Amino acid sequence: MYYASLLLKQGGYNYQYWFVQKGAKKANVEKVEGSYWQTGNEYTIYVYHRPWGERYDKLVAVKSIQ
Repeated sequence: MYYASLLLKQGGYNYQYWFVQKGAKKANVEKVEGSYWQTGNEYTIYVYHRPWGERYDKLVAVKSIQ
C-alpha cells in the first residue's frame, strides 16, 4: 500500500502503476493493468464563460465524445 499527500490543481488526473520484476531493468504496466491499446479514448469538454465584470466563470456547455 502506498500513501502520498500532494497539493494538486482542481481537475482530472490519470495515473498508472508500473511493475518492475526483480532483476529487470525496464518497468512494465501490463503486469498490473493489462494491455488496452485497442480501447477508444473518451474526452469530456467543458466550456466556461465569464460575463464582463464578473468574478466567476459560468459553465455553459459540457460535451463527451469518443
